Amino acid sequence: MRLFFSGVASASEATMLTEAGVTDWLADPTDFGNLPDSPSHVRVLDSVDDYVARVARLEGEAQIAWAIAPDVIGDSIATRKNWRRVEDLFLAFEHEGKKRPDIYPVYQWGSPWRDLDWYARKSTKVCIGGLVPLMRVKDKGALTELLSISKDHPDLHFLGLNWLKAIEDLADTEHSCDTSKWLDAARYGHVIFKNTRTGHLSQAPAKVLKLNLSRQERCVESARAMREYLIAA
Repeated sequence: MRLFFSGVASASEATMLTEAGVTDWLADPTDFGNLPDSPSHVRVLDSVDDYVARVARLEGEAQIAWAIAPDVIGDSIATRKNWRRVEDLFLAFEHEGKKRPDIYPVYQWGSPWRDLDWYARKSTKVCIGGLVPLMRVKDKGALTELLSISKDHPDLHFLGLNWLKAIEDLADTEHSCDTSKWLDAARYGHVIFKNTRTGHLSQAPAKVLKLNLSRQERCVESARAMREYLIAA
């Protein structure tokens, strides 16, 4: 699974990820200026029309690899309406003889599974949204369903996969995900590391691990551990 890092809201956080060897990012347009030149995809804040135009420009300048369609968290109907507008704009690009931007739809978790199938017929990649609260409470049922749909659909992107077990269990799939989990190092003083005894990703307070690390060092070590785990998977 390809791992993208999200949550970057400042140049200093971008520097941390660069130091950790990270080259794949998820970013909001308002934070895009903080990112170095690297393959990335961009999240949505603009109106649908403005956003699609911005993505087309950024792709044309080779600043991003692909983008996520405008979604409305918790509202599958509004999200689907936005995707239909994106499709209309795709047709306009094609009518003008231009390459349409690589923008992918978002399936809202909890919506009927037929919605996921509908998006999959429309696009080569589908993003799975609404996972953040499920990952926060370590919802094993949701993880089981993610593993199931990962077998039935060829290219998914899991948005906000902020649970180490979920990242591990999906690591050997051909999909992708993004996570801000590495920022637990800043929020809680934790360090994420690969447990040499179990082979699993773990996290613990730096003080418990007897590591005298700064906020930046904790973030770098955590991001590096996650990145290297996925590379080795």
